[in-house]
Amino acid sequence: MSKVFESPEDIIKKWLKNNGVTTTYSKNMGDLLLYDKKINEIPLEFGFAFNSLISINLHQNNLTFLPESFFNITTLSRLNLYHNQFEEISYQLGNLVNLTQLRIGYNKITELPETIGNLTKLKVFYLQHNCIQNLPDSIGNLTSLQNLLCEENKFSTFPDSFGNLSSLKELRANNIMFETLPDSLSNLSSLTKIKCDEEFVPIFQDKISNLNIIIATPSNDI
Repeated sequence: MSKVFESPEDIIKKWLKNNGVTTTYSKNMGDLLLYDKKINEIPLEFGFAFNSLISINLHQNNLTFLPESFFNITTLSRLNLYHNQFEEISYQLGNLVNLTQLRIGYNKITELPETIGNLTKLKVFYLQHNCIQNLPDSIGNLTSLQNLLCEENKFSTFPDSFGNLSSLKELRANNIMFETLPDSLSNLSSLTKIKCDEEFVPIFQDKISNLNIIIATPSNDI
């Protein structure tokens, strides 16, 4: 007996049902909520089953990678990968050029791809509680970025290009052991609020004037 062919739509429809998603599948659906479904992997056909997804929430699952087809969903504006098991993010993330919000915090990511600089529409970028050793120079291309949460990582400075983030308003950078900061931070004319550890307040004040610095404590937040 020959094997019955299943279309990407049929595969994803079955996969959603098996993962307890009650939303009716449509190739033209705009939002997909997959929060806390204990998902271990996404089907290879995922990106071929949607035409116009705007938002995907994969918060609180067990994912370690995204299939190549995922990065074909160039209509995406909001992507939440909080609290998974990612150790790396594919360079193909740079294909998602319409992203305005990207949340990859609370994973095990050690580096960001240089292609992150392609996401020039990004306004909100949360990458806190990872193991990122260095921020790529291309982060300076994110000139629409307004909110950056990067606390609890392993890097000790920002690249010189960080000073190009002309729209940045709020920066959360506590629990980072800074060794130095680039002079280019003085170019961040829109930046009005930083959260950092008390010992690093002077080096931020040395680079940026007229700044509201919030000293990090276990209970405060921006």
